[in-house]
Amino acid sequence: MNRIEKFLAKLNSEEFALAQILLRRIENSDFTNLHLKKLGGYRDLYRARAGRLRAIFRILPDRSTETLILEFKNDNTYKNL
Repeated sequence: MNRIEKFLAKLNSEEFALAQILLRRIENSDFTNLHLKKLGGYRDLYRARAGRLRAIFRILPDRSTETLILEFKNDNTYKNL
């Protein structure tokens, strides 16, 4: 089980639904209203925010995406990238 699957397993139904929507929109490259931000110091890493939920992902050269981290905002969110 990877990090994202572990995170999703801990969510209540409302949080899980929000996470599913967030992940689906990132996969489809639909970034409208996601509070998208490029992460400083990285060439291809971005953060999408939906409430307290953060998804850190990479936009690949073929314009597809790869989600790396999904978690609630805390002091350790952006460490170990």
